[in-house]
Amino acid sequence: MLLSIIIPVYNAAPFLKKCIESVIGNMFEESELILINDGSTDISANICKKYATSFPRVYFISQENLGVSSARNLGLSYAKGKYVMFVDSDDWLEPYFGLSIKDILNKDNVDIIQYGYVSYDKKGVQIVHLPKKRFLYDDLDDYFLDKNYHTAVWGYIINRNLIEENKLRFTVDIKYAEDQLFILKVFYNSKKVYTINEYYYNYNYVETSVMNKSIDYSRAENIFLVIRELVKYYSLNRKNIALYKWGVDSLFENYLRIIAKIPFTMNLLEKINLNMDEFYIENKDSLEILTFRMKNLNYFLLYL
Repeated sequence: MLLSIIIPVYNAAPFLKKCIESVIGNMFEESELILINDGSTDISANICKKYATSFPRVYFISQENLGVSSARNLGLSYAKGKYVMFVDSDDWLEPYFGLSIKDILNKDNVDIIQYGYVSYDKKGVQIVHLPKKRFLYDDLDDYFLDKNYHTAVWGYIINRNLIEENKLRFTVDIKYAEDQLFILKVFYNSKKVYTINEYYYNYNYVETSVMNKSIDYSRAENIFLVIRELVKYYSLNRKNIALYKWGVDSLFENYLRIIAKIPFTMNLLEKINLNMDEFYIENKDSLEILTFRMKNLNYFLLYL
């Protein structure tokens, strides 16, 4: 099996047929589709079952509602492909994806393949996002210097051996930015990235999604959880320090941007201080791995 495509599904009935059919239309003999129903209460499970019984190499698995990270992890446990990719249940693939990607998967033994995507804002305006060029990077510094990286897991195809050998899974208690932690760990353990400056994926703006809900401190707190997990991961696996520092600093900048959008109150300040106190207590014995921004967060907060 060459490629496993995993779709976590939760109450996605209005979008699900378009999503699944876009994937099935791109499947080739050495690919499989794994549909994970995450305790949907609408007709999503029935839609998934219909496709699983009608098409070869389409599998339906159901679990109680444990969240998207748990659903993705369950999909990984069933995947058989050399490579794995994730599709969100309200998004869809371009019709030329399968033919284009099959040759690359057969030809190149890489850790990550990144392709472009199209996003649609709430007014339906199309915005195209592309990697800088079609290129095989064997130096991740060059990859990041070219500003190719983005945080969504659906923008990448990943070598499954890399995931399994490094015991990588999504962190189930992080509800926002869980993609970022997983993808940064993937890059942290990668050596070769192949970028394709064509778009294969369509990201659908949905008002009810976690990404598009109103901003409050819980979102910033989730980013902070990601930072803490990344620092913990690096303290146990000390390599690739440049990527580690870049990842943590970019997350800190995101954290600060979110805080800047929240109305200031003393309660907000208390929450920030509590998070920082916990963070420094956790890392009191490994301060040398903290970046400048991490050591001087209070300084940066003055400029919000």
